[in-house]
Amino acid sequence: MKKISTTVKLAVFLGILFLFSVFANLYTEWLWFKSVDYQNVFLIVLTNKVIFYSTFFLIGFLLFFSNLLIARRNLEKEDGRPRQTEEEREIIYLDRSDSPWNRFIQGPLSRWIFLGVSLLGALIVASASADNWLVLQQYLNRVTVGIADPVFSKDLGFYFFNLAFYRFIYNTFMMVLVLVAITVGIVYMMNVSFDLFFGDWQQLTAAKSHLAVLLAAIFILKAWGYKLASYEILFSPSGIVYGATYTDIFAKLLSYKALLVLSLIVAAVILANIFVKRLKWILYSIGAWVVAAVVLGGIYPATMQKLVVQPNEFNREKPYIENRKCDRIHTQGIRLG
Repeated sequence: MKKISTTVKLAVFLGILFLFSVFANLYTEWLWFKSVDYQNVFLIVLTNKVIFYSTFFLIGFLLFFSNLLIARRNLEKEDGRPRQTEEEREIIYLDRSDSPWNRFIQGPLSRWIFLGVSLLGALIVASASADNWLVLQQYLNRVTVGIADPVFSKDLGFYFFNLAFYRFIYNTFMMVLVLVAITVGIVYMMNVSFDLFFGDWQQLTAAKSHLAVLLAAIFILKAWGYKLASYEILFSPSGIVYGATYTDIFAKLLSYKALLVLSLIVAAVILANIFVKRLKWILYSIGAWVVAAVVLGGIYPATMQKLVVQPNEFNREKPYIENRKCDRIHTQGIRLG
């Protein structure tokens, strides 16, 4: 008991020390902004950071904690044997087969541990997102430029304001889903249920369904990532000029479209497996996605660049060089305007 009390006191002391450091830093910045009469700028930046941090902290916490509680409930259901009689007396089994981890899961301490893990996960998510508040403000205050790009015919304002925000949302939620899936997977594996992954897949369990939903969500989000990557070829630095070139349009763009469709198919197969219970379908679909990502994402564009573009590079790239000239003229017009 004394050891626990000492640990709590140390944690409180470190927390107070951390808060003091944060407030000291904020006060120093406030004094500087005040000296140049820009207090409003400081307050606007601080308010946006606090709101942004709090929002993504809450989102991260809810995703972590809800999934950990689902995992806890699933593990309790898998045990199947009652722990108490109707008179609330403990039942002692002579062939007790539950593990220490299983007893921990069913105890009250597990909820507090999961709460701490969720808070830590939320802290990681919020810390990684807080500095992107300006991206949100740019998106909320976006305007149209009145000039469309030559590939997708979208207003340039989409690339200035929307695309950066969409990429931020994608990166944040992909990070959260991957971390949640890893954390939940560790919780299930700690139950020493090797048959969960290597046993008879025909036996459907709640744990498998839970992991399948998380994995399917990752692939659905990955499909959106390929859509965003398609727009980002306009900023490609790999060609003879900065921006989309022959290989980007005829190889990378086609690859992203194919991988987008394939990612959605993989997600559908994973979700369908909850009902049809075919492990091989999942393995084959994920394997096909990996092979396609390597071939379409790397080998195919490199081959086209080597065999199709380089032997006749000037004629292949001429339309895209002209596009870059037009873009530069439009950019200068925007600056002058």
